[in-house]
Amino acid sequence: MENITKKPDRLNVSSKAKDLADRLDELGYFGLGKTTISRSEMFLFAMALGVETGIETQITNLYSGGLILDSSIDNITRSIMHALFLDSFLDPENELDNITDKGRVYKMAEHYANTGFEIIADYVEKKKDSDLVFDLILELDDQYAKLLVDI
Repeated sequence: MENITKKPDRLNVSSKAKDLADRLDELGYFGLGKTTISRSEMFLFAMALGVETGIETQITNLYSGGLILDSSIDNITRSIMHALFLDSFLDPENELDNITDKGRVYKMAEHYANTGFEIIADYVEKKKDSDLVFDLILELDDQYAKLLVDI
C-alpha cells in the first residue's frame, strides 16, 4: 500500500509516462509537447482522459524525478485536482481533513493521469494526430447532444 501521509512535493508519474512525455516533446504529437503547452496542461489532459474512463491506474515503476514539482503546479491544475477529489467526497460523513489531504488529492490525480498517459500512448501508436482531433470533436459533439437532452 502506498504511503499517502507524507506531503507530496511533486506530481509523480510512471517511468513509462515520463518517457512518453519526452517523446511527445520530440514528436509534437497533438500539440502535447512542452514547446506548445506546460507540463501542468499535459498532466491535466492525461488526467481528464483517465477520469473519462473512471479508472485509476496505480503507478508502477515510479519515475523518481516526478513530472511537475509542487512549486511549478499552476493554480488551474491545483484547483481542478482538488475539485475532482472533492467530487469523490460528497458523503457528509467525511471529515474536512480528508478533503484537504494533499497527499490523497495528488494520488487520485496521479492515478487518473497514469490511465490517461496509457491512452495517449495508444493514440500515438494507432492514430495520426489530425485524425485524433476529429475523433475528439465528434466525441464532444455527442456529449453536447446528451447535455441538451438532459436540459
